[in-house]
Amino acid sequence: MSVPGTQGPILIVEDELLQALAMEQELLSASFSVLMALNVDELRSVRVDHLSAAIVNLRLWPGARGQDIICDMRSYVPDLPVVVVTGYQPESEQADLRSLGRPTERLIKLQHLDILVPTVERLIRERGSSHREKFRRRRGD
Repeated sequence: MSVPGTQGPILIVEDELLQALAMEQELLSASFSVLMALNVDELRSVRVDHLSAAIVNLRLWPGARGQDIICDMRSYVPDLPVVVVTGYQPESEQADLRSLGRPTERLIKLQHLDILVPTVERLIRERGSSHREKFRRRRGD
């Protein structure tokens, strides 16, 4: 792994075990270290300030929303790179990521594994840099 700033692990927050394991395998194959949080208790035990990045599903356990988890993590680490993995289409209200800060990238579930590692690497490189995309409006706005 040659991306600067990757001393810490990548956190996967996912409630579907097979999805989490598939993402973990992709990241391990690219020499990342990985932590997984498959439930609320596991998530609470993670030290966010030690992470290089997080991968978060938007639709999680009953009463848990990915957006809220991202906001909570970023209250400790404002520039934490986050890859959002979701089955929601980008134009759906549930998939609105505009209030989550940067660097953030959305990947569509079941189509994301091929581009997961390059996306994580890019977001880590962008962390703290001036190379940030401008905010884009959705078509419905």
